[in-house]
Amino acid sequence: MTYKRLFTRSLAAAPERLHFAAHSHHLWPDASYEGQLAAWDDAARLADHKWDRVMGKVWPEAQANIAAELKLPSPDSIVFAPNTHELIAAGMVRKVICSAARGHDKSALSAFEVLYKEGKIELEVLPQGTFVESIRAAGAGIPAYYTPTAFGTDLAVGKEVRNFDGRDYVLEKSIPGDAALIRADVADRWGNLTFRHAQMNFGPAMATASKLVVAEVRAFSDTPIPPEQVMLSGVFVDRILVVGA
Repeated sequence: MTYKRLFTRSLAAAPERLHFAAHSHHLWPDASYEGQLAAWDDAARLADHKWDRVMGKVWPEAQANIAAELKLPSPDSIVFAPNTHELIAAGMVRKVICSAARGHDKSALSAFEVLYKEGKIELEVLPQGTFVESIRAAGAGIPAYYTPTAFGTDLAVGKEVRNFDGRDYVLEKSIPGDAALIRADVADRWGNLTFRHAQMNFGPAMATASKLVVAEVRAFSDTPIPPEQVMLSGVFVDRILVVGA
């Protein structure tokens, strides 16, 4: 598989060049050139009304294209936002499962906290280790498991408890996912990944537990990552997005 057809302008600019960079020095595709020109023309022609075109035409077309690519039932399921807080504020999130739900700004309530107090969003709190183990269990095909963590606390209320060898354990269900957005260090053209530092904490487990996996990576290798260096097999990865450092 080759994507050279998408980079004809960059390749033609220096045909004698042998290009290997896959991070901040990667070549730009033809679509980026065409998009920049179209954006300039729109800004010049429409001035302050350019946002009417962006939000009224460009964004809906992009939503439709992304929804079709991801095989989603409706373009309305796609929201453009810089982070999950924006998605929550837009009312696109029905339930949050996390270890800590408090916002970073202690002087004001976050969008999540406001919606939670109004009863418009559901919250399930899990201890951090239980959270990642529930995801890992889903990837291993385990529907539920017992853990002593949270026994005797409010987090265990309403959950099944059993005693094994004199110790009480709480039954926790696994957490499978429809889509996982993970950060990795390097990807090769087969989707194999390597991770750096804290990227290993949740990335591999989330990838094995999800139907669709999109990996955001620092660098891309056109040659295979050596088998002994592969931290996640490409069989779990569906999309690669190279964003640089």
